[in-house]
Amino acid sequence: MSNITYYKFKVINKETLETKLFYHYKELKEYCGIPRSTLYKIFNGAKPKSWCSTYTFEKIKLPREVISFINYTI
Repeated sequence: MSNITYYKFKVINKETLETKLFYHYKELKEYCGIPRSTLYKIFNGAKPKSWCSTYTFEKIKLPREVISFINYTI
């Protein structure tokens, strides 16, 4: 049996080309300080110059971790 969780946000800093993946919005806000309402406006197609000139935001679904049980034979 496995339990898979997913990253929800991908942020690319256009100046440094650094890519970060975030599972919680709180972590994303600590990284770049974007308000939640502005983030979802970007996902809906808006392009605020203050945020889109520095960062690229993507909504993604990538596996974060897989927990699997190991069968041991004695």
